[in-house]
Amino acid sequence: MCSSLLLLLMLFPVNLSAQNFDDTDSILRLRSSSLWRGVNNLVVEDNLIYAVHKSGFAVYDPQQGFLGVDTLSMVSLEHAYENSFRLFNEYLLYNRSGRVGFVFVKDPSRPFVTAESDLQTSFLEADYRSLYLYLACGFEGVKVLYLGRRDNPVLETRLREPAHTVAVWLHGEYLYAIDDYNGLFFYDISESPEEPRFIGKRLFVDQLKDMVTVGDIAYCANTDGGLVLLDLSDPVDPQFIGRYETETVINTVEESGGYIFASDVYGNYEIYHPDSMEIVTYLDRLTMRTAPTILEDFSGKYLAAVDTGSVARVFSLGADWERRELMGIGGGDRLRDFALNDNRAYIAAGADPLIQMDTRTYGYRPAITFYPARSEHLVRHDSLLFLADNNNYQLWVSEINLSSWLSTHNLIQYDGKAVALSSDRGADGSINLALFTRDKIILHNLNQDNMQINSTAEISGLEDITTGLIQGEYLYAADGDLLTIYIIADPARPVFRGEYEWPGEIRAVQIIGDRIYTSGDFGLQINQLQGPEPWILEGSFEFDGRIEDFVLDNNHALCAAGDDGLLILDTDSGNGIELAESYESPGYARAIDISDSSLFICDGYGFLIYDISYSGEFPSPDPDPVPRRFELSHNYPNPFNQSTLIAVDIPSAADQTRIEIDIFNILGQRVRRLVDEVAIPGRKIYRWNGRDDEGLEISSGIYFYRCRLGGIEESRKMLLLK
Repeated sequence: MCSSLLLLLMLFPVNLSAQNFDDTDSILRLRSSSLWRGVNNLVVEDNLIYAVHKSGFAVYDPQQGFLGVDTLSMVSLEHAYENSFRLFNEYLLYNRSGRVGFVFVKDPSRPFVTAESDLQTSFLEADYRSLYLYLACGFEGVKVLYLGRRDNPVLETRLREPAHTVAVWLHGEYLYAIDDYNGLFFYDISESPEEPRFIGKRLFVDQLKDMVTVGDIAYCANTDGGLVLLDLSDPVDPQFIGRYETETVINTVEESGGYIFASDVYGNYEIYHPDSMEIVTYLDRLTMRTAPTILEDFSGKYLAAVDTGSVARVFSLGADWERRELMGIGGGDRLRDFALNDNRAYIAAGADPLIQMDTRTYGYRPAITFYPARSEHLVRHDSLLFLADNNNYQLWVSEINLSSWLSTHNLIQYDGKAVALSSDRGADGSINLALFTRDKIILHNLNQDNMQINSTAEISGLEDITTGLIQGEYLYAADGDLLTIYIIADPARPVFRGEYEWPGEIRAVQIIGDRIYTSGDFGLQINQLQGPEPWILEGSFEFDGRIEDFVLDNNHALCAAGDDGLLILDTDSGNGIELAESYESPGYARAIDISDSSLFICDGYGFLIYDISYSGEFPSPDPDPVPRRFELSHNYPNPFNQSTLIAVDIPSAADQTRIEIDIFNILGQRVRRLVDEVAIPGRKIYRWNGRDDEGLEISSGIYFYRCRLGGIEESRKMLLLK
């Protein structure tokens, strides 16, 4: 029986909480979590990439012309899921849940945090001059920090005039602040940079939300679309030049490499030459969080950015702006599948290179390398690894080499998007390998000595394949709510054996002994086999969600249940299949496996490793510590298109006070009262489903959520995409 005890050493901001069902002894302990939990921002300096992950700050060294990446170092910033902004004077500025901090990076291999200043609010943008840092703090206006001692930043003043400051910019001896409600504010900092002197404000017909200057011309993103150009030659009297109509509605604007990068809310970038304002090129769905950074070295020109999936990407650029992706860092939500071999995990990362990780590593610094194959599905067979690359429609046939990397024996082209792979050895020692697409199965028989193809057969006439399995001389295909069986004793000529109706869509299938186990949107089901046929239903666990994958361990089924996290089922309880424990996972749990005493889960936050045991005496875990201060975290995911999580740390001093969380649109109108209850100390997580108080779906756009706890109030910005 599984236990009620859970000890999770969490490495990310969202807690996993357990629901307990019995009193026997067991434990799950999170041992390691990879860096693939999303990148919020990056800066590039001296061909090194400085990236802020949701778990902390990392320095990457692109090797061999950006064909690989090694992690030089990582500094833990706990819940550092805000933006880093730029390097200055050998320091990196970062934003962490209401605090501004500084990482000393003179030696990139040994970065360390020198100081943090508690602002009681997050900032949206920053600029600096000499020893002064100017922060756009939303409803908190503009805050000015003195950096004379980087181990103790001092808040000098707060400019309250802008009602909601979304951007700040320094131009000459003047500070400009954009209030997305009340226009452009400008200040003189020539005599007293710690106390900017208010000069005036200018309310334009166009509502501004971001700006960048090239020379004396300011290029401003306009809420209603397009770019607004301002003349700052007289800095105390900005003049409207005109409005330049862009291809899309512009959200942010940046300058890099002498070009203007204008982005829309969907992550597309238009690139303009500032002199002629002629469009140079159009980069579709490149980045949401940051503008691309142009960098050049002796080997050529590159472009780095964080894309819509929170992945830091590096591209090489041709003379005509043609880009070729060289690497990606941080795509936790892109991890699709994995396979284990001894102490290594091979992780399919979709459009990113295949990841090889040392699973023995504890903590934040797993040993990680990359392989150029891009795969969504993979399967291991003895020392062989088969990879389905849906980007180039290639099936990689590779051999695992424990002393170095993979050795690729063959590349097999296919058409259609692969949804699953399965392999097993044939009676003659050859290897049968099945690639499942949505509407057909491609069955290869491979020579065991050189991995060349002996025969290929195609099974068509299917409509909605989700997964499949080869077991000996039989092939099983899940086609919608049907389980279809083929005889493959002669793999060149598969023979239809039969099909069986199932209670729902099958997502995973396994055969152990004379039983077949299946899971999907119906839960988990066990059938006894009569030959290859699922003859007798032995037990089922009905479930409203979806079990994407499962692994069997003794009398337990450990299930990756998508949004419902991890389920541990007792398959031998005497009362059918029963739920023993369930754990909320931080992301969408989609793949799971077990090796020795370790449990591996691939979900939207990354690759998680747990120590697991079903017996022995374990101390009860310490209760979650009560936060010492109030903290409103940024929502995750952000941007989002269905639902998002909002975490609040409630200190003991706020016990029995009232907590309210409201959602506002960009006009300041409340659309949803999300929370209105008595506060209980601890970390609380609330989910917003993108609906208003009437239960109606709201449109895409920028929204704000405000949390009130007693006399404390904080706000954050989020982006809803439909």
